[in-house]
Amino acid sequence: MSVSERSIGIPYGPVILLRNREQLIALRVVAAPTAGYAIEYEWKTAPVMSNRFALDDSGTGTTEETRGLGVVKAGPVQFKWSRASRNSGFLYWPQGSKDLSVCSVTWANVDGIDLQNPKIYWYTQDMFRR
Repeated sequence: MSVSERSIGIPYGPVILLRNREQLIALRVVAAPTAGYAIEYEWKTAPVMSNRFALDDSGTGTTEETRGLGVVKAGPVQFKWSRASRNSGFLYWPQGSKDLSVCSVTWANVDGIDLQNPKIYWYTQDMFRR
């Protein structure tokens, strides 16, 4: 995963973790056809303190690049998206994303998320502004 002032480079397959105020959002791209510029994704949310992702607060979606960008809606946040390769893409920080951060660690599945992992670092868009 790579993070910059403009975007979050995400791998397809692993779960990425976002934090929006007091809510965690687990997001995973589940399919990225080799032909075309579309993805299918799933997401789940949990309160920051519980780390328990509920099935009733989850969803799925698809998006396709239109005029160079698609839209990924994951719980309370919405990102512009573009394809980088067969295996990765970019989520673009939403406007006014001051309370949004992305975790430096990815996981194979939601059940494996461990917020006690010492390798975790939370990136924010403001970290890259001068």
